[in-house]
Amino acid sequence: MEAFRSTLEEVADSDLILHVVDVSHPDPEGQIAAVRKVFSEVDARRVPEIIVLNKADAADPFVVERLKQREPRHVVVSARTGQGIPELLKVISESIPRPSVKMEPAHSLRSRRPDQQAP
Repeated sequence: MEAFRSTLEEVADSDLILHVVDVSHPDPEGQIAAVRKVFSEVDARRVPEIIVLNKADAADPFVVERLKQREPRHVVVSARTGQGIPELLKVISESIPRPSVKMEPAHSLRSRRPDQQAP
């Protein structure tokens, strides 16, 4: 975890955390708790988190159900079979912050002559 900690320090500046958990592991709750402890230590607990319960195809269905009940913001997936990937992409898309200011593409700024004003 110590080597992992320096990488996670960058997480505090993120807009969204995808916390991928091996749900077939003997102690997925322990893994979640350990990572969240580091999140707290690097001041990343305020960053929205989606728990991605991976390896659902190889996991005990009761464990998957238990984690679904425990984690309100979750998506169940299998990277091997593709199960849940479309739902994960949708949740990510819905969770990414959108700018509140209208952005103008840089190419349209360059195409104006210096004597033209912006619309």
